[in-house]
Amino acid sequence: MKTATRPKEWQVGLILFIGILAVSTAAIFIRLSTESAGGRGVGFSLFLAASRLIKSKTIVYPPVTLGKLSS
Repeated sequence: MKTATRPKEWQVGLILFIGILAVSTAAIFIRLSTESAGGRGVGFSLFLAASRLIKSKTIVYPPVTLGKLSS
């Protein structure tokens, strides 16, 4: 039976970077789509962008800090 190996530090950093970049750019696409559909304006788009960034931070931040504390 094979044992799982830990990913390298640069791999974890790359995955986190891609994830945060995807969440950040999604807000731009949300804004463009709400404008083209006759949406609610800039305030609603900024609210969506902020809520997506807060969600990603709460998901990503605890595992990262726990990993630094245990090593």
